[in-house]
Amino acid sequence: YSIDFPALGFSRLFTDFIDNSPFFADAFPANSTLENPQYWLDERAQRFDSRPALVAAIQATMRTVSLTAQQEHNLRLLEKRTTLASVTGQQVGFLGGALYTLLKAHTAIRFAENRTASGLETVPIFWIEDNDADSAEAAKTSVLNALQEPIEVSCTQEITTSTPVAERVFDAHITDVLNTLESTLPSSEFSLDTMTLLRDIYREGVSWTQAFTELLQHFLGRYGMLFFRQKELVSSDI
Repeated sequence: YSIDFPALGFSRLFTDFIDNSPFFADAFPANSTLENPQYWLDERAQRFDSRPALVAAIQATMRTVSLTAQQEHNLRLLEKRTTLASVTGQQVGFLGGALYTLLKAHTAIRFAENRTASGLETVPIFWIEDNDADSAEAAKTSVLNALQEPIEVSCTQEITTSTPVAERVFDAHITDVLNTLESTLPSSEFSLDTMTLLRDIYREGVSWTQAFTELLQHFLGRYGMLFFRQKELVSSDI
């Protein structure tokens, strides 16, 4: 199955890229290294000297979640000098942020699976940008109501640009936000489980980063995705 991207209005540049146009081979010769396993093994994996610090940052980020067997396996792999990483990321976002957060995550997971199948052990890693102070972007998201209309939902009334998202914590207002969300979302057989999950994660006193991590863990942990937050990297030697 293939998608007719030109019919959907995508640019010529985009369609040439996904079609492996000769133009990109000439303009971006480094792309050829993607299919050169020895390059990645010699030039990337074995020259990365901050593995202990990276593993420590991941462990610190994920200290509030229970690792799956696949995540524990991937952490052990990451300690090996021959292991590569398939990395993507996104700023902290309420309710997971935009849908493309999960799409990017699954792309990294699939890439890691394909690299591993080709003989290069690769683990998927998700970088959580929480050192940004743009709380407006992190606090708001949109959902569809019963009429399929987009409705903006915000987890706070205090929008600032001076406090890093890493330092933001939910107050008692989050209970009202979730109640409003429940009345906004269309009723379905998934409603009860969805709201139970969100109320378990989004609680007074929980940091925005922790909630974002725990929500992504629910959806991505089974695939072995590992997480590290920017706040941890800032204090490490990576």
